[in-house]
Amino acid sequence: MQTVDFEYVLSVLNQVKINQSIAEIFSEQATISDKLKKQIDDIKGLLADSVLTIHPRNQYESIKHNSYVECAKFLNIFNHIYSLNYDLLLYWAHMNNNDLRKNLKDGFWDKIAEKSYFDLNFENNLWPNCKAILYLHGGLHLFLHSATSRLPYKIICKDGNSLLYEIKKEIQTGKLPLCITEGAPELKLDKIYQNEYLSSCYSSFSNSEGVLVTYGVSFTNDSHILSAIKNNEKIKSVYVGIHKKNYEPFEKVKTLLNSTNKKVWCYNSDQTHPWGRQKMSAYREYL
Repeated sequence: MQTVDFEYVLSVLNQVKINQSIAEIFSEQATISDKLKKQIDDIKGLLADSVLTIHPRNQYESIKHNSYVECAKFLNIFNHIYSLNYDLLLYWAHMNNNDLRKNLKDGFWDKIAEKSYFDLNFENNLWPNCKAILYLHGGLHLFLHSATSRLPYKIICKDGNSLLYEIKKEIQTGKLPLCITEGAPELKLDKIYQNEYLSSCYSSFSNSEGVLVTYGVSFTNDSHILSAIKNNEKIKSVYVGIHKKNYEPFEKVKTLLNSTNKKVWCYNSDQTHPWGRQKMSAYREYL
């Protein structure tokens, strides 16, 4: 396909599978679409392996303490935090700051057999001045017991092992992280609605209030996120981060919200330093 766009590859394969399935309905053959489904599932599995291969290994040796302090200051500006990323950097920042651990909650506090499960009544159970952090597309640290499970559990460090080690160990048992890896927005939304945690996160985002600030979001293949913003009358203003003078994300949001009363601005995200001004070359693709 001459591309390194993972979501594009999945989108094309899914469309081919749909077309092939339609053809097989009339030909009474069910072989090619089954093979395509297996290829799609295999590629999704490879995503987790690929991300883990290039992911920073250790939260302490890879990121300095001062960077966590600066990131905590940045995160404390906001009331709720919604992430579209799979990686562990936000989770690490959350766990490495006392104030964030105290005031920023992810809702994984229901303990069953030494595993932390998500509380579906999470936001109603937040105490005053407490903020929420939710992963709209899942994350490497969230797992399901099986393909039919609807509620994920969170991987935590134990026995002195790193979080990445525990995640790899979980994958070796045949489980995969809860990550939205579908290419097309409509398929992403279908996957979201199939999972109680993801649908709860999406519902929370769709009903968030006030000013929305996006950072590091291109809105490529994410029209379901744009639709949630457009249809949410409680969001009054949107600030879109612009990276390297690429105004395409801003134009997408501005065009979509043109028919609403929402105000849309852009800002230079290159001048925003959530990890401080210290250079971390190994992390540029994540920042």
